[in-house]
Amino acid sequence: MISISYTITPTITDHLIAIDAHRRTILTTPLSPRNEQRLHWDSIIGHITASLALANTTIPKSQIVTILTHPSKHPTATEQLVLSYKRALDWLHEEWSANPKTITFPVVETLASIALPAHSARAALRDDEENIRHLLTYLQSQSDHPILVAGLAHGQIASSSNRNLSSGLICRLTTALILAKYGYDCRGMLAIDPFWTENRERYDRALESINRLGQLTAWLEYFTGVAQEAYDGLAEEISHAAAHLPISTWLLAPREDQIMHRLDSPTSRITNRDVQRSFHISQVTASRVLTRLVSLGLLFAHGKGRSVYYTKA
Repeated sequence: MISISYTITPTITDHLIAIDAHRRTILTTPLSPRNEQRLHWDSIIGHITASLALANTTIPKSQIVTILTHPSKHPTATEQLVLSYKRALDWLHEEWSANPKTITFPVVETLASIALPAHSARAALRDDEENIRHLLTYLQSQSDHPILVAGLAHGQIASSSNRNLSSGLICRLTTALILAKYGYDCRGMLAIDPFWTENRERYDRALESINRLGQLTAWLEYFTGVAQEAYDGLAEEISHAAAHLPISTWLLAPREDQIMHRLDSPTSRITNRDVQRSFHISQVTASRVLTRLVSLGLLFAHGKGRSVYYTKA
């Protein structure tokens, strides 16, 4: 059975109060769909870049954008890792944003299997399964603030695992999953990961304090403080309706624009064959068009193989 010990200090309380104030402002500020899509995209790029950097796989943001917007037919192992991580973020955003269901170990398994090759996911979870099961049960039986829940999950998993590439990615994706479930990812626009990489030594030192001190108070002070920094940054971005990506990234071709309009109804869906027939194009060209729209966060892909269909994000 896991043992979780921590104290809610005045510092932690102040951070949570500031986060909630920012969250209210962020969620009540009118945003154009284009600006929200840009901020969501920025968040995805930040998640992937920072999480891979924490796993000692450094890829420039510009390269990640290229991998996602112009995926190779035969991706390298690194490119596949980027694409898989993006699919995992899409899945948790689509399936778990404001989801009232309980997060269970099989949910984390599914998330890991999307983000990583099957053997890597199984190996990363094998030794931590009992700990994660008990941890998820405990955290969701409490009435703690969602940021604390995310911080406790992150700290407990990271401090008890071997912290290799696979387990580290799973730890950070589980944190993102919890924030999405409780609506504290601000509709997918918030990414805390980049703030962990700004001072890697500080992040590692905070994690190491868990085992050194035998409790999570110092870690939670760090985690909530960095979360507040992320909220500060997002609130400022929204107040200026800022966009960090070239406008060319977001300009849709007429064909892409028509596809998006065909999916205006929440129940609408489209397949590769539909696109082929509508625009008289090949299966390969239709796949490229749909892949680009998925990469931009405008469509979700469902199913596998020939049964894949797409809905509006």
